[in-house]
Amino acid sequence: MSHLLIIEDEQITRESLCKLLQRQGYQVSAAASLKAAAELGELSQYDLIISDLRLPGEPGSDLLQYRPALPVLIMTSYASLRSAVELMRHGAIDYISKPFEQSDMLAAVSRALSHRRVLSPKITQLKIIGDSAAAQQLRADITSLSEATKPILICGESGCGKSLAARLLHKLSGAQQLLRFNCASDDDAQLETLLSHVDAQSSLLLDHVGELKTGLQEQLLRSLDRQQLRLIALTDRPVEALSDLSPALLFRLGARRLTIPALRERREDIAAIGHFLLRQLSGRELTISADALRALSLYRWPGNIRELRNLLEQCLAADPEMEQLECEQLPIQLRELASLPDQGSDAAPPEPLLSLSLEEYFCQFVRANQASMSETELAKALGISRKSLWERRQKLNLKRPESP
Repeated sequence: MSHLLIIEDEQITRESLCKLLQRQGYQVSAAASLKAAAELGELSQYDLIISDLRLPGEPGSDLLQYRPALPVLIMTSYASLRSAVELMRHGAIDYISKPFEQSDMLAAVSRALSHRRVLSPKITQLKIIGDSAAAQQLRADITSLSEATKPILICGESGCGKSLAARLLHKLSGAQQLLRFNCASDDDAQLETLLSHVDAQSSLLLDHVGELKTGLQEQLLRSLDRQQLRLIALTDRPVEALSDLSPALLFRLGARRLTIPALRERREDIAAIGHFLLRQLSGRELTISADALRALSLYRWPGNIRELRNLLEQCLAADPEMEQLECEQLPIQLRELASLPDQGSDAAPPEPLLSLSLEEYFCQFVRANQASMSETELAKALGISRKSLWERRQKLNLKRPESP
């Protein structure tokens, strides 16, 4: 039997809600304020807390500050609906507008309980590498949001791990099938087909949601109005730059938002991520020298984890038998970072070294030195093989000028 807690200062509403839920077989406790609720015992004992947003003393929103997170269903008047949506971003499972029909409340409680999970064991399942404050917060946010029955918007730079976060949200939600649509594609019929097949046991992932065409936006809104849709939308743009989305759709998508930090915002995790990627790519345990780790930690990583993975993959391709990643195996741009004087952990290297991606630096270095260096010398200076140099030239259409 599920144990519910109702926190509502209006006595008539509180008592009628208790009777309604008790008739459905739930065990129900009630309080008129957060202080009174705390006097009943540990709040973590309840399977669901149904709380009014506006309460005497502490507001209902204070429930969302508890760790581990509490399962909270917010009741709100129409005038404070936007406040409730904002609270969902911070961990509320759902909200319901007052006054509400009894059937709507029972449906909301049923949905919340059906998606209820024990939160603390979930955290150990998440493949978010690192122990930085940013990584720990990301794990906690994903755990909390996995309870969501409303759309979720995942924001973050390219390559930072938005797709991984989406897969984790899907997995932890208990849904069986993950359906994916790239909104930048021209296959309108595919989304129409997916919307007709998605159900309560499925998650629909919309990649590059900012590129969704106007007609498909309207169709998606109709689907959201018609059915309970587990929707996860991804974008590498800031929310304020999603101007091509209709205000109605952006409001629905932004009710719950997950922001993935850039790799440069979690530098403490680079060592752990680097070791993980090397093990994943090579199938064995490899180490990273202190100088190489310093270089990796100082670089800005505009391409984030994807760029780090590509770099390590190139290093392994150049030396498949390596046992330790040495600074000499890194591109010259990173080797220059390792040679900078140590100015303390909070000091940043000169901006020119941080602002270029490895690809941009490769092009810049080759153009500046190819007149005075042979292909062998260029490859050695860049820390790659002649074959890799040739392949990158082809990929980037960076041809060596013909001799006069």
